[in-house]
This record gives sequence, structure tokens and C-alpha cells, in this order.
Amino acid sequence: NLTSWLTTPTTDGKTVSNIKGTDATLTGINTLSFDGNNDKIELASVAYEITATGIFEIEMDILIDDTHTNSQRIIWFYETSGNGFVRLQKNANNNNYVLWARNSDQDQIFKSNNINFTPDVLFNLKITGDGTNVVVKHDNSTVATLSITTANFATLNYVEMSLGDDHSLYAFNGKMSNFKMTGGTTLHTHL
Repeated sequence: NLTSWLTTPTTDGKTVSNIKGTDATLTGINTLSFDGNNDKIELASVAYEITATGIFEIEMDILIDDTHTNSQRIIWFYETSGNGFVRLQKNANNNNYVLWARNSDQDQIFKSNNINFTPDVLFNLKITGDGTNVVVKHDNSTVATLSITTANFATLNYVEMSLGDDHSLYAFNGKMSNFKMTGGTTLHTHL
């Protein structure tokens, strides 16, 4: 008979208690691990609503390692001209990140340059756009509210849709799990 000593997750949702020993951390279970060496996952589609209507949600559990001092692209969706994009990127030499979307004319749809995080600690990141604002939450606590410039809405034709980046200067170093992205009411991606 197989017996599991791991019981239900603790209240933090990040640990499974072990009645016979050391608790198991969930950072290594069903997790995408990016080693800061050109890792990326190409997505088949993304929510066009991010830049077209501002009604979307992106959620993941994430751990961002700060030993890699370059900028780290966590989400990188860009379109043919390279001018329009959606970017979630750790800033170089800082424990904060930029969340930014702009159209093909390089007009900003929403942007925040410095959303702080605690490095090397798993947290739930939830980004929700309601068409007027984008709310960023870490572990269900609001850390930023960004205004959406609706006059700059545009549907972008993406040529790259990735988690992580294979460019050595922007490679992501960390872990990600439970990634999901919706646009309006449509689930586009769930990993």
C-alpha cells in the first residue's frame, strides 16, 4: 500500500504539510523553471483584448530570482513592426518590474515602471483589466492600479508571444506555474 504523508495545502497555498516530517514546498511541483539562459515558451495565441478593449486577466504563481542582474522578460508579446507590445519585465539591478502595453504607433495604453516584488519568494501575480484600469495584485493585495488610455486601443498582429525570452540580455530566471490568460470571457491560455 502506498501512503502519502502529505496532507492538504497550508493556508498560504504554497506548502503541503507533511505529518511525518518536513513540509513540501510547491515551488518545485508542476512548475516551469527558467534558468536565465535563453528559455522561452511560445504561446499559440494571446488575448487580443489586452490592447483592444482592456478587458483581460493574466494570473500566475511566480518566483523571480534576482541573481540575474539584467532585465528579465517574463511576458513578451510583440507585433510585426516591433512598436506595439505587451511586456512584463523585471528591471535591471532592481527588485521591481515594468508592466507596459502600447500600440503600433508607440502610443501607451497602460504602463507602470516600478512595481516592487520580493525576490526569490513565490507569490501569486494577478493582472486584471476592466477596460478603464489595470489592477495588479500580489497574493491578493493590490500593489498597483494603472489607468488605461482607451483612445490608444488597437488590435495587434503578434509575431512573438512568449513567456520568457530567448535573447540572452533579457532571459528570465525564476519559476512560474498556474499561468492563465483570459480576454473578455474567453480563456486563451492555461499552463
